[in-house]
Amino acid sequence: MFQGFIIGGIVVSKQPARGLVRARWVVLTLIAVAAVVFAVSPDRSFIHHDDARTGSVARAASQPAAVTPATRARINASFAALPLGFEANEGQTDPQVKYMARGNGYTLFLTSGDAVLSFASASSSVQSRPKEMMQRRLLGYSRKTKRLIRRSQPQSRPIPSSMASLRMHVVGGQSNAQIVGSGQLSAKANYIIGNDPSKWHRGVPQYARVSYHDVYPGIDLTYHGQQNQLEFDFVVAPGSTPDPIKLSFSGASRIRTDAVGNLALSSSAGDLTLNKPVAYQERNGVRQLVDARFILKANHQVGFELGTYDRTRELVIDPSLSYATYLGGASEDVGFGIAVDTLGDSFITGHSNSAAFPGFSGTVIGHSGGFSAFVSELDPAGTLLYTTFVGGSGDDLGASIAVDSTGAAYVAGITSSTDFPTTSGVVQPSSGGGGSTCGTAGNAQCLDGIVFKLDPTGASRVYATYLGGNNDDEAFGIAVDGSGNAYVAGDTFSSNFPPTSPFQFNNGQGANGSDDAFVAELNPTASAFVYSTYLGGSFSDFANGIAVDGSGNAYVTGETLSTDFRTTAGAFQTTCGTDANCNAAGGAVFSDAFVTRINANGVGLQYSTYLGGSSDDTGIAIAVDSSGSAYVTGETTDTNTSVATGDFPVTTGAFQTSYGNGSAAAGSNAFVTKLNAAGSGLVYSTYLGGSTADVAVGISLDPSNNAYVTGTTLSMDFPVVKPFQNALSGASGGADAFITEVNTSGAGLVYSSYLGGDGDENYDASTGSFFGGGIAVDPSGNAHLTGSTTSMSGLATTGALQASYGGDPFDAFAAEVPSAASVDFTITANADLGAVNPGSSASSTITVAGENGYSQTVNLSCTVSGGGTPAPTCSFSANSVAGGSGTSTLTVATTGPTGALFHRSNIFYAMFLPLSGLALIGTGFGCANSRRRKVLGFLMLYAILAGVLLLPACGGSSNHTTGGGGTPAGTYTITVTGTDGTLSHSVAPPLTLTVN
Repeated sequence: MFQGFIIGGIVVSKQPARGLVRARWVVLTLIAVAAVVFAVSPDRSFIHHDDARTGSVARAASQPAAVTPATRARINASFAALPLGFEANEGQTDPQVKYMARGNGYTLFLTSGDAVLSFASASSSVQSRPKEMMQRRLLGYSRKTKRLIRRSQPQSRPIPSSMASLRMHVVGGQSNAQIVGSGQLSAKANYIIGNDPSKWHRGVPQYARVSYHDVYPGIDLTYHGQQNQLEFDFVVAPGSTPDPIKLSFSGASRIRTDAVGNLALSSSAGDLTLNKPVAYQERNGVRQLVDARFILKANHQVGFELGTYDRTRELVIDPSLSYATYLGGASEDVGFGIAVDTLGDSFITGHSNSAAFPGFSGTVIGHSGGFSAFVSELDPAGTLLYTTFVGGSGDDLGASIAVDSTGAAYVAGITSSTDFPTTSGVVQPSSGGGGSTCGTAGNAQCLDGIVFKLDPTGASRVYATYLGGNNDDEAFGIAVDGSGNAYVAGDTFSSNFPPTSPFQFNNGQGANGSDDAFVAELNPTASAFVYSTYLGGSFSDFANGIAVDGSGNAYVTGETLSTDFRTTAGAFQTTCGTDANCNAAGGAVFSDAFVTRINANGVGLQYSTYLGGSSDDTGIAIAVDSSGSAYVTGETTDTNTSVATGDFPVTTGAFQTSYGNGSAAAGSNAFVTKLNAAGSGLVYSTYLGGSTADVAVGISLDPSNNAYVTGTTLSMDFPVVKPFQNALSGASGGADAFITEVNTSGAGLVYSSYLGGDGDENYDASTGSFFGGGIAVDPSGNAHLTGSTTSMSGLATTGALQASYGGDPFDAFAAEVPSAASVDFTITANADLGAVNPGSSASSTITVAGENGYSQTVNLSCTVSGGGTPAPTCSFSANSVAGGSGTSTLTVATTGPTGALFHRSNIFYAMFLPLSGLALIGTGFGCANSRRRKVLGFLMLYAILAGVLLLPACGGSSNHTTGGGGTPAGTYTITVTGTDGTLSHSVAPPLTLTVN
């Protein structure tokens, strides 16, 4: 199966230990994890040319309208839970192979006694003319020389410079051991290669495990694993001994153990490391470690030495080969187009160059073809339903894909194969070029367009046909209507491209031998054209994308250098460039994009318009809404390198009205344009990009007519809004994919984000060209993307199908991204603040959690309301949370009462003085002298009268001076808010603090 996707997850099933009475035996397991680290890394070049590939993904008209995009969604690890699949050999590879598996950066072949790992060095490169056509469809070569240069490229297929294979042999094992696959997977593989049906292989089963029974007496060998980790278990029955187990390695120039006990194998493609083995004995589910290490023996043989263990129990030796950090790979896989059906299943097409079985002599045995087109279907849960390879003995590529309401996939692409597997009764069962050589130098195999339809199982072709004439032809875009008619657009150099009911009969070839666009509609069986026509002028024209509305009108976009390209009266722009001469100067001819609407019977144009300014512009992808408005995206440039003039037609109030964010140095920008239904004006038109280089390669609509755009950017200032990745990954000069949702008015972005790892996405640094990429929106409003990547980290989500880059030089990737509002954060508190006394404080942990990859910095603030003065104060241990997720401690402090000077009241003195006097008088009654008693009696009476007279003078004055009373008692409300400048959320409900 195709092993290109890196967004998703892996679930691994562990083979249980073998034994007659397992409950009575304890398993001793030796694990040798081999982390394969290849020291050779491909050189990275960031020289940019404005050359690129495209792939329009037109939404099938037969698909019902999608529901409103979910407000809560996530960056989805959607392509998940795929174990390593072992294919039974039913003739798709060399007969000596019993089972084969394609892992992360390697292909495994299991023969009767050996396991053969095949991989290419990181410096290997394989090229094909179909791939070159995809790379050379954008700008940088858009002037007259672009066509000449792109056609002069010879067919290129260098043999990998360092094709490596590592053969592991079980020394002394039984050569006739029974080999059995178990744990059959739901996925099937289909090989429709060549035009001889007897050599096709469909519905090839895949298994989770392959076992060799009694490879040694009482010992089984079982292979299993996942994409980036191959495991093999030696299962030793009770009473048997593991002593005979020995492994030998051929293809390794050197075998050694390092200082920590790892086993290092050197090969022509780099170093492979098997980590020091770990052994354990399992008793009642608890693992007990046992000493283990590698033992090097003569003749490149390796054994295992174990510490003390119970030999009456079953023993499992379980080494692993892990390719988690592999740099390079055995194949190149690139996704060019993606579509979704009404159930949310994803259909991806592109090309794949999988390794063939290496023979004992080191030569490649088996299918001699190079790249094959592939189609893979995955359901919303990430289950791979099928992968089908389609091709011939040359190179084949799927450029664009559409899907109908039954789940049948329609693919348009390019082939150099003269034996492409066509079906009988189609419009063109044989190659138009017929094996001739093409290109200006006449040194390259001619190319033909191809169109094929797979049934919903992916195992059978409903039809397959060539589409081309006597020269180069390429089919770049496809759409399908509700009746199953397929609409195809592309590029032809042929003077005899098959026309049927055309509105333009010839390709307008002038002295320059230029090409024309073509548009064709095939009936549901591809047995006849509804129409087929050239579209162009006397110079070079080609179509990139096509869409169809509910009435069967076709909408086409592409690029033209012709001043006489067919336009219609009243169209938005009826002349090429700003001077009506494609701004030709000094031999340089600048291109414009075009948008053309063809009526349902194909005999005329409803409208046709240029779209561009004074420099190069090209339309890449197109979509159409229910009202007939066309949405176009692509690339535009500005030749003025001193002042960023940028005169591509943009509308007032559009999101971005200046080219390159005001930078004259920008190599290119993407654009997004909506035309009205008549093609006579722009509803909106905006640049989309930064100050380096940007290109858009796909567009799709949701039911509200928000436009979802994907492409590639090299700009560190690409506009981001509510991003799940807010910066360009890797070093400056690298390339990331991007996904942007433009609102219905074109005046703003609902969201916009980078998407990439530490390498390049949809970009070939070796040639400085963009290629790969497509987008489609499913019925739930989730955006599905595909493309190419060289990233070894930073792109895959946790639990991804492939945790790291595994192909050379590219892997395909697939990602599911939700609608904008779901890229958000939440803010919560772990507890309320409770009650405190004045002078005390309370705290609560504030947690900010990003959703769906949210990674912005959230600034925290708090306010206090209610109660009296002085109110409590609030503060944070950290005033912001970086990266979209984290915690900060909120502390709310109260004020305690301050000291006060106490004053006695007048009542106190009025009472105290008389009472004191009475006390003094009382002391005199004890005296014997009567005269003294009389004096004291008068004094007592006086004191009583004085107290009575003074009492009315006592007021209600305070008994103390005013002091700090602290935070008044009561209940206070604390509101905690987080904001990133765009989004703002508060803890709900607000926190409360009670002051006693």
